[in-house]
Amino acid sequence: TNHPRVQIEMAVLGHGLSWGYPTAAVNEAQALGEVEPAEVLRDGRRDLREVLHVTIDGEDARDFDDAVACRLEKDGYRVWVSIADVSHYVVKGSALDEEANRRATSVYFPHKAIHMLPTELSTGLCSLNPHVPRLSMTVEMMINKGGIPSQVAVYPGLIQSGGRLTYKQVQSALDNPRDSLSSGNPCRDEAIYSLVNELSKVSRYIRRYRSRRGAVDFEFPERKVELDEHGIPLKIGERDRLEAHRLIEDFMITANEAVACFLLERDWPGVFRIHEAPDSERLARVAKWASIYGISFDSNSNEDPKAVADFAEKLSSDSRTAFGQILLLRSMKQARYSVENVGHFGLASNAYLHFTSPIRRYPDLLVHRSLKALLLKQAPPKELEKDANHSSVQERSAMLIERDVTDLMACQIAKHMVGEEMSARVVTVLHAGVFVRSIEHLFEGFISLEDFGDYYNDYFEFQEESMLLLGQLTGRRITFGTEVKVRLASVNETLRRIDFSFVDRVENRRPKKSGFKERRRLVEEKEKKSPPSGPWAEALNRRGKKREEYEADDRSSRSRRKERSSRKKGRGKKKRKSF
Repeated sequence: TNHPRVQIEMAVLGHGLSWGYPTAAVNEAQALGEVEPAEVLRDGRRDLREVLHVTIDGEDARDFDDAVACRLEKDGYRVWVSIADVSHYVVKGSALDEEANRRATSVYFPHKAIHMLPTELSTGLCSLNPHVPRLSMTVEMMINKGGIPSQVAVYPGLIQSGGRLTYKQVQSALDNPRDSLSSGNPCRDEAIYSLVNELSKVSRYIRRYRSRRGAVDFEFPERKVELDEHGIPLKIGERDRLEAHRLIEDFMITANEAVACFLLERDWPGVFRIHEAPDSERLARVAKWASIYGISFDSNSNEDPKAVADFAEKLSSDSRTAFGQILLLRSMKQARYSVENVGHFGLASNAYLHFTSPIRRYPDLLVHRSLKALLLKQAPPKELEKDANHSSVQERSAMLIERDVTDLMACQIAKHMVGEEMSARVVTVLHAGVFVRSIEHLFEGFISLEDFGDYYNDYFEFQEESMLLLGQLTGRRITFGTEVKVRLASVNETLRRIDFSFVDRVENRRPKKSGFKERRRLVEEKEKKSPPSGPWAEALNRRGKKREEYEADDRSSRSRRKERSSRKKGRGKKKRKSF
C-alpha cells in the first residue's frame, strides 16, 4: 500500500469514482455499428467530406471530439467547427445516457482519465479519427478581418478528418517553411500546411476582437506532473502554451458563442455557461495590494470586463506583480451552468455555452439535443435546469478530486527532498501564515506565522485589506510574490501537506530600518487606544506581566549578560565592615 501507484489508485477510488461502466451501458456501446455514409446522408445530413478538416490535440490525446476547417472567400473566411455527434449515439433515457448524466464530466489525472462515456464511444465512434467517416454537429460561419462572426448555421454533418495534428506539429508548421518540417509531421502535406496557416490568421482576427471588447486573459503557466514509464511522479513542470493552443481555443470559444446566439435569436432553451461579475469588495482588496506597487484600479469598475482585463495586463507587465494575476483570478466568481443566460464576464461575452466537448461534458450533450429538437421542429427538451445544476455540482467535485490526486503526487515528489534548501515565492497569505511555491520544483507548502516572527525577530499581523503580513516593529511586508529562502521541513502524504521552514534563524537578521523608533512609538500609541489582541495578548495573560516587563524579558541575551556582569563587579567592590 506504500507504493506510489497504489496510493494514487486508492485516492481515486476513495472519492467514489469508478473505472468501469454498468453492463447495460457497455452493451449499448458495443452494439453500435460503424458509420455508413449512404445511410446517414439519407437523414438530411450535409456531406462535408470534401471540406478538409483537421484535429489539433495534445500528443497523448486518445479522443478527438473537435475538428476545424476554413476557406478564404470574397467576404472573409468561411469557417467550419465540427464536433462529434454524441447525441446520435447517446439517446435520452438509455443506459448510456443515465451513466453519462450521473458522471456529468470526465475526470482527468496526470496518469490517466476517467471518461464520462465508455471507450467504445470516447475513442471510437465519437472520436474524429483521421481518414474515417464520422458524424458531426457542425457550426458554419463567416469571419471577417474584424474577427466578427456572421451567417451562422448549425446542422448535422458527415466529415472525414484529413489529419490528426499535435500542438507541437502545428507550432512547427507556423514557425518554419514546409520543406523543413520533419518527415512525420502531417503538415508537410501542402494542403494541410496551407490550412494550418490560414487557421492561424483567422485565429488572430478572433483574438483581437475578443481583446477589444475586454476578455480577461490571464498569462501564467499551468503546472503539470511528469511521470516515468511506470506512472510514478518524477517532477512538476510547466505546460507550454503555444500559439497552436491559442488557435484551437479561439475557434472553440467562437463556436460556443455562435451557438448560444443561435439559440437565443430563436428563443429556444439551452444550458448556458454563465460567469457573473466579481464583487467590488473582493476586487478592492486586490486593488489595495496592487497600489503598493504603484498600479491603480477602481474597484467600482467591477462590472466592466475591459477595465478588469486592463488591470490584469498591468499586473502581468511587472515581474513584481505577476503573481497578482493569481490573486485577481481568485477574486472572480466561479463559472457555472444555468438555463438563464446572464453572459460570461471573463470572456466579455453576452451569450456563451459549451457545445464543443460532448464526449466529456454532459451540458454539451444537452445543447446538442436542444439544437436537434430545434432543427427537427420537435418539442424543446425538459429538465434542463435540474441537469444544469447537477452538472455544476459534478464539475466542482471533479475539480476537487483532480486537485487532491495532484497534491498527493506533489507530496510523493517532495518527500525525497526533505531537508533540502530552495528558493520559493509566496502565493497565498492567510491569518495563520503563508503558502509558498518552490521556484525550481513548483510544489507548494506552508510556513506558519510563528516561524516568520522567530526568523525576523518581529511580530507579524495579517492585514486583510492589503492581503499581507506586516511586521509591527520593523515594518517588513510579506505578500504575494515575496521571495524567501526555505528548507523543506516535512511531508504528510495522508493530509496532502508540505511544510517549509526558514533556512536559519539569525537574531537581528537585518539592521533596523530608519524610522524604527517612530514606528515603534506609533505601535505603542495604537495599543494604548485599543488593548492588544491575538498572540501578543495571550502571551501577556499567560505570563501575568505588564507590557513593560514582557518587553524587558525580550531584550537580547547580550544585554542581559552585560547587566549580570556589572552586578557581579559591583558586589566584588563592596568594602568590608569594620568592627
